[in-house]
Amino acid sequence: MVSTKPNQTECQYCSVISQTNREDPIGTARTHDHWLILELKQPWSPAMWVEDEELQPLVKNLKQLIWKKGIMVRPIAIAPDREYSQPGYARLFYYYRPAKLFARYQKRNF
Repeated sequence: MVSTKPNQTECQYCSVISQTNREDPIGTARTHDHWLILELKQPWSPAMWVEDEELQPLVKNLKQLIWKKGIMVRPIAIAPDREYSQPGYARLFYYYRPAKLFARYQKRNF
């Protein structure tokens, strides 16, 4: 049986695919005050945020922030970067809105 899942060398960025399809994604993203961007190796399960046992502590804490504190946090996954990522490690990027009116999100890497 041949796998239909792309490997890391076949990974394409969504922005490139959207541009190729002549889509205009401006204004389609929801507004969030906080973004957690987690580097995860592929392939990803369509239900990874629900089924992956390693992600469950993160998901549990995010639910607490959203439901109990009203903090809008958006988690997303990205594929490891071929140039900067280190095997065996995962990077976490945290972007947050510094004030109500702002020019750019503040960033922290872990």
